[in-house]
Amino acid sequence: MTAFTPNPPFRLRQNANRPLVVAALLVASAFGASREAQAGSCSDRRAQLAATAAETLPNWSAVTRYWKHFRSCEGDALHQTVSGAIGALLVVHWNQLPALAAEVRRQPKLRGFVLAHIDDTLDRDQVTRIRQEAGASCPRGARSLCADIRQAATRTLDRAA
Repeated sequence: MTAFTPNPPFRLRQNANRPLVVAALLVASAFGASREAQAGSCSDRRAQLAATAAETLPNWSAVTRYWKHFRSCEGDALHQTVSGAIGALLVVHWNQLPALAAEVRRQPKLRGFVLAHIDDTLDRDQVTRIRQEAGASCPRGARSLCADIRQAATRTLDRAA
């Protein structure tokens, strides 16, 4: 069996956009994006900030910040972008799953957000790899999360069959 190498769209982007993402999150916080996110609204400006933030989600704390500030803005295009970032984190940086488990313990609703992004917008090989990792390489303390990830990946693969 050959090692999985993600296709370029699924690699984590270099941090060239990191200053823009940080600025987008800061602006969103300053303008009360959390209140708007809780209310379920998404202005044009917030949608632009969400698109900028979704382009670079290098780790699970960034995914959590995105979820807190911009989840109400997620339409089809943003959903696909976030799915790609979450898929890349799960495939390329599976060793960071304990960080996701910690974020989910602090923010239990984040679990559903992450699981919803293990979907058919991801490459089949990527979803297969996620399912394999969740079944064979689950870190201590994350068994329930791994089971949910494996189940989400299996559902996605079954729908694609």
